Amino acid sequence: MEYVQTILESKDFVGKIFFIRNNPQQNYDTATIQSICKVILTCAPKTRPKIFVDALSASKVTEYSNSLKRQGVRFKKIRGVKKEDSSALMRLPDAIAGFLMDALFNSDKDMQAIYAKAIRRGTLVELV
Repeated sequence: MEYVQTILESKDFVGKIFFIRNNPQQNYDTATIQSICKVILTCAPKTRPKIFVDALSASKVTEYSNSLKRQGVRFKKIRGVKKEDSSALMRLPDAIAGFLMDALFNSDKDMQAIYAKAIRRGTLVELV
């Protein structure tokens, strides 16, 4: 928790951490693809980012790539990150996702207070 709090209080991350609340009934891959599209097309439409998705198989890379291209997303590459490779690369998004689950869906008042402050500061930006 200290790691997340340090990130959310850092001026370096203001306006750089985006999240989307997906429908829990929605298919995971569909929700992930839609989220990637929304973030890139809303926040960085003229860029060609590298996209990394936790535990994405080679066959899913092709599925994601084709779907993103059909929706007008331009990118340099997309690849899955294996668990053994993920420590540094996926630590931040995993920690933020866990924090958001606690803050939004559990009754943890401390997490909710940190969340509210991060939203006010602009460190966390919800895309709707």
